Amino acid sequence: MKKVLLSMGMVLALSLASHAQQALERPSTSQDSARIYTVEEVDQPPIFSAPKYEKYGKEAIHSFLANNFRIPPVAQRHRVQGETICSFVIDAQGNLSNFKVIKSIDKAVDAEVLRVLKLTRGHWKPAIKGGTEVPVSYTYPYRIRIM
Repeated sequence: MKKVLLSMGMVLALSLASHAQQALERPSTSQDSARIYTVEEVDQPPIFSAPKYEKYGKEAIHSFLANNFRIPPVAQRHRVQGETICSFVIDAQGNLSNFKVIKSIDKAVDAEVLRVLKLTRGHWKPAIKGGTEVPVSYTYPYRIRIM
């Protein structure tokens, strides 16, 4: 009985090892479709391209945010200042997802920054690597100073 169990265990172990080896031998592509790149890794970063803001070029996203951001009343009362850093993913079709606050200065300010960043949906040209559109993680710092 011990020999039968030992034999079955060996067969199971060998079949798992064989399956794992086959998975490892899978041909790899230079660009994994599930990989999310950083801006530094791509040949051309994503571009914000809302028609009204095209004249601003690289500064278009800053102009868009400045025109649409509304200082939350609570932040204004408490004279909140500093930098909120948010990140999101721009996929290979230019769609946005995975919004996160990386650095917070105030919950109300964070929520407003995320609200305005979400307004940019539909206005991004995706990043390009090796001639192919690829998903990229984009980090945006937003500074607020109340005068």
